[in-house]
Amino acid sequence: MSGMAWMVLAGVLAATGADDSAQTIVEGKLTVSDGSERPAQLVVMCTPGSAGVLSLQLQLLDVRRLNFDLDGFDGLPTASQSGSRRGKPAAATNNTHLRAGAQEAAVATRGWYGGDTTKVPYTFSVSQAAGQKGPLIAIVTALSTAGNELAWTQNPARTNSGQPLVAHFVPDVNQTYAIAQEIKPCLPVPEAPAKAGRKRSRAKG
Repeated sequence: MSGMAWMVLAGVLAATGADDSAQTIVEGKLTVSDGSERPAQLVVMCTPGSAGVLSLQLQLLDVRRLNFDLDGFDGLPTASQSGSRRGKPAAATNNTHLRAGAQEAAVATRGWYGGDTTKVPYTFSVSQAAGQKGPLIAIVTALSTAGNELAWTQNPARTNSGQPLVAHFVPDVNQTYAIAQEIKPCLPVPEAPAKAGRKRSRAKG
């Protein structure tokens, strides 16, 4: 399945709340262009299975007076958005920078208004196929290690459309443990070590 298809599936699972998915929510702070802070939430979600998804979501709880073009991330790219006049579509651009511990990744993002409750007006989401290698694996693995925090830098989808948003999340001991247990079904299966070949000696006649 293509990367774009996984992003669609991740959005569907987030909107419908798949029964077999597990998630951990960490409260944090979002720093905006004027230096002020707003409340934010990090959602670590694992939906295992052959069509499963591992995702991280940045949920903005207060989007008033943001100097940021949220509309640039809403929905998926259309044919009209793929022209050179508007640049690369948001969902096809690695406009999110994640850092957890010593791990860093630049990944593509999509977003949507609304959520499971009315207090979550906007959600950014990054995702990848469950059980596969990918940039999110190193990030969530680092996040499941005690003492590591996540820094999420969200760059605008289009140039000249606002300053980056920066969010920080510091899981406590219980949240770190919950993340470690939750993501296990979505991690790649370790490859079995190669068996050493047996040398056969030929008897000399």
